[in-house]
Amino acid sequence: MGVQYHSKMTSIVAEYLEGMKLFAHACERFAPRFVMRPGSAHELKQLLDLGVRTSELQMFEAGVFDPKAEATLRVWGVPSIVKECTEYGPGIDIQPLGFVVIGSTHGGDAYALDCNLRNDTDLSPVLLVSHERDWTSADDVRRNSKRVAANMAEFLREAAKGEWPD
Repeated sequence: MGVQYHSKMTSIVAEYLEGMKLFAHACERFAPRFVMRPGSAHELKQLLDLGVRTSELQMFEAGVFDPKAEATLRVWGVPSIVKECTEYGPGIDIQPLGFVVIGSTHGGDAYALDCNLRNDTDLSPVLLVSHERDWTSADDVRRNSKRVAANMAEFLREAAKGEWPD
């Protein structure tokens, strides 16, 4: 694909893959029928089209769940990310505002990357977004959602602990 990545991304990719492994281990008793594999060029293009930042593509290129990983929450594979952002709420409402749904609770709330914000590593924070609201702006989403992780690597590590409510 020819995407240029930040040189400091190597360590965050390693953290992301470690988080994937920890979450995969936590999922074994819930839904053992999934694989971890590298993201394809087609999937990376789909993610770019949804608004995922190039600084995060290296993580998806290194690993995605197929079709999803499920424990106390779900982490979607790329086809489900696309569907969540283009067909289902709240993703269909928040994707145009700069958010990309990467997972969900069993109750239907979404875990979404805030692709508008950057932290010191140039990565998007993860928010828990309600499916029971009508979202009007990116600021509305941020004000009325819970920030659960600084980035996807931290999200997966915390999710692997199984402490987040459903």
